[in-house]
Amino acid sequence: MKIVFGLFWGRSQKNVKKAFRLPGSSDMYEFYMGRMKKHFPNIECELYPSDKILTKNPGDKLWLCERMQIGAKNITSEVLSEKIEEAKVSGTSKLYVVIGPPDGFTEEEIRKMAPDFLWSFGKGTYPHELAAIIMMEQVYRALTILDSHPYHLGH
Repeated sequence: MKIVFGLFWGRSQKNVKKAFRLPGSSDMYEFYMGRMKKHFPNIECELYPSDKILTKNPGDKLWLCERMQIGAKNITSEVLSEKIEEAKVSGTSKLYVVIGPPDGFTEEEIRKMAPDFLWSFGKGTYPHELAAIIMMEQVYRALTILDSHPYHLGH
């Protein structure tokens, strides 16, 4: 399965890495991307261009992480790991894990994208760069849970 991370900065931003404005934030994003590639070589990771609305192919799944939209679920790391396992078992070829833009997607945009899972980090407001790092870390953590790796223990 390929996991594709999308980070929407707005409707015109084309380079995700250059969009990180907080000092060290792009380094942290790359840190977790590197950890996933190193520890889970059977999972491919890539970045999705943030300048267009995502369209899925059959066999792909879209998980959209948005502020507390209607229907968004605030979940634990363990539940996220179960969702990843379900995606793997169901034969998902690409799993798009996407953070919405700083202003959020409109309800119409969410309906058009038809996410397979709509989730949230809760009611808090975070800088966009931090949300991206949290997303990467949570997916990494979920993978370590599935692999019985000690990373999750004691954290």
